[in-house]
Amino acid sequence: MQVPSVDSPSSTAEYVTYSARLTHFVKLRIKISEDDMIIELNKLQHAIQCIFEHLSERGVDSVEISEDFYWNINCDEVYDPMKSPSDLDLGQLSDDWNRLLSIVNGDNPALGYSLVWAAPILRRIGELNVR
Repeated sequence: MQVPSVDSPSSTAEYVTYSARLTHFVKLRIKISEDDMIIELNKLQHAIQCIFEHLSERGVDSVEISEDFYWNINCDEVYDPMKSPSDLDLGQLSDDWNRLLSIVNGDNPALGYSLVWAAPILRRIGELNVR
């Protein structure tokens, strides 16, 4: 299936048709199969280790991040691309980093939920190291 044209519709009828085609296209691309995606954690861990090795080989041992706040979308809305998020709040990279450091320092246990603090930091590091 080809992506619907990005030309702006000129009439309401064209817009409705365009919107329906785009919605249909997005729905097809969102759910490729009836099976849920299964992430094997050992493979994810290996992939991330490879990324860190790549950065290390390039001499990137630390990253300076000047931004601190970011938009956070409620987990009930973040994975529903068919509607615009309405429940936005602010996250803070320095808070996320301090929570991760508390795990490293042994002040708090490492839990699966702790990944929600790692994710924004990893994303920003990736955005700053596009090479």
